Amino acid sequence: MPNPRQKFDAAIRDVKSLPNEPSTSELLELYALYKQATVGDVSGPRPGAFDIRARAKHDAWAKAQGLSTEEAMARYVALVARLAAHKRQRPLEWHGTQPRSRRPQWRRITMGLFDGVLGGVVGAAMVSVVNHVLEQNGGVQGVVNQFEQKGFGATVQSWVGTGPNQPITAEQIQHVLGSGAVQELAQKAGLSVPELTAKLSQLLPQAIDKLTPAGTVPKA
Repeated sequence: MPNPRQKFDAAIRDVKSLPNEPSTSELLELYALYKQATVGDVSGPRPGAFDIRARAKHDAWAKAQGLSTEEAMARYVALVARLAAHKRQRPLEWHGTQPRSRRPQWRRITMGLFDGVLGGVVGAAMVSVVNHVLEQNGGVQGVVNQFEQKGFGATVQSWVGTGPNQPITAEQIQHVLGSGAVQELAQKAGLSVPELTAKLSQLLPQAIDKLTPAGTVPKA
């Protein structure tokens, strides 16, 4: 009969071939139980609010604090078994005006920016700011619409297209996004408004460019 360690090792292999992609909460629980089983209690300071992924992982791990290695392994094994048994079509999760499952492309790529889609030229905090701008405006198409409505249609379309990106100033970024929204983002990012808008004027064109590799806005 397999011992707890052998069952845990088997579950680590099984998690790679689950019949359905786990939800975000399930992935975080898997991560937390794995870390608790292999490392122990979480340590180090809690990541900042704009380091979204690291903060979520830290918080999930903290919830498992106090579990013994054996208990964490057993819970991990049980969770993988439960996920493996659920051969289902995951229902749509509504978020805003569109179902979450029908908006995967820009979400996946945006999160991928944390892993270097922009070549490592910016920190995670500013990538999180861009992610927030996309979320609040309804994705890439919403951001494009916002710039077009403010008179910067040619500029934003250059970011979408395959040619060179036209520049935009920090003041123009603030005009398009709105002073209130920019001030809120700056406060959460721990930056001044001029610093934030200057960074966004460089990063946002690159982000839209990376999110539209075919020269067109991805369908929602």
